[in-house]
Amino acid sequence: MNSIEAPYLYDPFNARGLRNITNTSKRYYNCGGYALGTFSWYWPGRTVEEHDEIMEYAEAEDWDNALELAAEAIVSELPGWKLVELEAVMERVYSPDKYEIVAMRFCDFDYHFWKLGRNWNWYDKMGGAGWIDRHAFTEVIARRWNYRYDSPIVCFIRTR
Repeated sequence: MNSIEAPYLYDPFNARGLRNITNTSKRYYNCGGYALGTFSWYWPGRTVEEHDEIMEYAEAEDWDNALELAAEAIVSELPGWKLVELEAVMERVYSPDKYEIVAMRFCDFDYHFWKLGRNWNWYDKMGGAGWIDRHAFTEVIARRWNYRYDSPIVCFIRTR
């Protein structure tokens, strides 16, 4: 086992801060792992059962319950993250110079996370893709993103 794989396998939420974008293969993390800085394959839910429950709500397009459970899991699992209103992010109440800012939303079969860059563009990574995409500030909050993600959006911040 090499030194890059060991933290990925034994520290799933990167609590020791060993993994980052330069020392971890992009195939080891998804959109959540990228945006939330775990650099592991992150899914919302503290257990498999809770994740499955969240996805059942998403499949039924019960966005309130899916987003509430996902947000509770993220805030309880990942140190320092707080839930904030999308409007506060849109009104630029929180600066990406001082805060890490993440947005999340669902479609009926999936979820997606974006990270706000210091240039006020959103960045994301699709699943096991080997690249990071950049999006204009208003593109992510459009009524439907990428032809499928159409739930309301929840946002999180963490002090840098």
